[in-house]
Amino acid sequence: MDTTKPVEETPAVEEKGHDEMAKYGITRVSVDQYHYKQYRYTHLDEAVAQAERELAESSVNGLPRPRLH
Repeated sequence: MDTTKPVEETPAVEEKGHDEMAKYGITRVSVDQYHYKQYRYTHLDEAVAQAERELAESSVNGLPRPRLH
C-alpha cells in the first residue's frame, strides 16, 4: 500500500527576491522534513528515535501504543 502524500509546493520567490539573491550570491535549497505526530524533524533518525521512545514508554507504563504510520 502506498502511503506517500503529495509534496506541498514551496512558495515562489518573488521577482525582487531573485534579483537580490543574484546580487548577494544567495542560494535557495529545499529541505526534507519528517513529521511524527505534531513534531517536525530535519533528520529521519531523530523522528524514528522519538517514535521508539514513545513506543518503549507506552509498553512500560501499560499505555496504549502510539499509532505508527
